[in-house]
Amino acid sequence: MERLTDVLFEKIVGNIVKLLGGVLVLTILLQILARYAMNHPFSWTEEFSRLVFIWFCMLSSTITLKRKLHIGIDFIYNKLSLRSRKRLEIIIYLFIFLFGLLLLYYGYKLLLTTIDQKTEILRWPSAVYFSSVPLVGMFYCLLSSVEILKQVKQTV
Repeated sequence: MERLTDVLFEKIVGNIVKLLGGVLVLTILLQILARYAMNHPFSWTEEFSRLVFIWFCMLSSTITLKRKLHIGIDFIYNKLSLRSRKRLEIIIYLFIFLFGLLLLYYGYKLLLTTIDQKTEILRWPSAVYFSSVPLVGMFYCLLSSVEILKQVKQTV
């Protein structure tokens, strides 16, 4: 299972995040050039860059979780015994799992309420913005359950 998450998040999601980052930079550069060089800004670039930024941030957070780069309080953690550290990590990942479930549930509800709404300029379904929320919730659940299983195996 850990190998699957490595491939999914390091290769697939990682490359999508890189692509989104490049698209975001290019879209903003296009907006700047259109506004200041041609004196004719495009109306769609701001809305599109907002959409790309949302997806970029949401998907990047899953890679952060996968690589264990999320915020932690080291000075308490380092004072614990190895066994206590493992138990604490299990508790932390249980909370992350619960947070993922909340994102999944409420993100899905939000998706259903916005599916018929259109964005102002691009006229895309507003659900395109919010579909990242349940997806990331599912990813959080997957990553945290893999980590919980790994910690339980190491503790036993």
